[in-house]
Amino acid sequence: MALSKFAVFASGRGSNFLTVQEHIADGKIDGEIVCLISNNSTAPALEKAQSLDIPALHMSPKQYEISEKYVNNLVDILQRHE
Repeated sequence: MALSKFAVFASGRGSNFLTVQEHIADGKIDGEIVCLISNNSTAPALEKAQSLDIPALHMSPKQYEISEKYVNNLVDILQRHE
């Protein structure tokens, strides 16, 4: 079975992100977190992901005048991370 790849969405501390990452490290989840995306530029989850060498970026729908552009950019990011 192929390794599962996950994108994690977080807006705050990243406690759920860290729990998933711990389960991956412990072998309870056969997968890999390939990126973390936050709608909050000051979310501690961004720093936590970066400290684990997981690509992390801020992307908020508020940055886009047209929601379709936000969705298209989000899909592009997810496709780049497979």
